[in-house]
Amino acid sequence: MILKQEGCIGIRIYDGQHIDTNNENRVLVGVSENGEDMTSGIIVEELVPCPAKCPQNSPLIK
Repeated sequence: MILKQEGCIGIRIYDGQHIDTNNENRVLVGVSENGEDMTSGIIVEELVPCPAKCPQNSPLIK
């Protein structure tokens, strides 16, 4: 969904911290053609950690 935004050419990943739990988290935001964060667009901030909750047979885990 992030990359489907009009004018989005990439995704930037920030280190973050969940405000309620203080757990580390990653924040994903689209990057515009000008290299700016698309903060008025889709922002993903509730990610599922890997490998704890990933498919066991994924080649990315090895």
